[in-house]
Amino acid sequence: MKRPLAMPDLAREPDVKARLLFLLALRVEIPHFWATLSQTWQAGTPEALLWWSGKWSVVDEWLLEVVRDTLEYWTSDPNSPDARLDTGYKWFLYRAPYMQEQRPFQFVLQDPRPLQRGPISSGLDPRLAQVLPVGKRMTEAQRELQAVLDASECEPIEDFKSRARNTFERQLREYGEQFERRLSFDREPESMKHSIWTAHRFVGAGYMQIAEKWPGLNRGISKDPEQPDKTVNVAVKRFAERIGLTLPKPR
Repeated sequence: MKRPLAMPDLAREPDVKARLLFLLALRVEIPHFWATLSQTWQAGTPEALLWWSGKWSVVDEWLLEVVRDTLEYWTSDPNSPDARLDTGYKWFLYRAPYMQEQRPFQFVLQDPRPLQRGPISSGLDPRLAQVLPVGKRMTEAQRELQAVLDASECEPIEDFKSRARNTFERQLREYGEQFERRLSFDREPESMKHSIWTAHRFVGAGYMQIAEKWPGLNRGISKDPEQPDKTVNVAVKRFAERIGLTLPKPR
């Protein structure tokens, strides 16, 4: 059955990491999806590609772009393991912002020297102020005295080191959090599971079919043990919305 074109949510940035999980789920759980694309590529006709898109109901622009990039990649290197669909390779090409090289960590410290406490002449004993005439030419002795006073009025070196360490730790923590959000999958077991459910639903499996195949879903894992398909339904729809995927209508 045909599906309506998806309306992209322009106010929401796409979750490129979740999209990659979905593509990997298609690769592992539904290898026939990519195998039939390979057959279409080998046929080398526009009609074959139209047939393939209709067969799998691929309508979302981001997924169509993955297909186009993958075909271009296979054509540029037909003997690559991905183009040959070798075991242990992902097969497809996903040009997402997240796939670009992770930006290097750069420590930035504002005022990278001990801070000056304030104008050196403020609060001075009047007798000292007289030997440091502002705006006038200073003698060597006055310059030496100025340097001593400058040193005494600077941020203490221990305070400077503490400020630098605190700034470094904060920036490193923010870099690590950004890395976890974009590049780490270890802390998202639920997303991995839901990507697999969504892949099966995308190719036509029913929610109850998915629930019956998932170990333990009927034995307390479901929030609604009496309706495990409802658990799958809710999770799949949320994940599909997260990645901007148009799901097939129930058959």
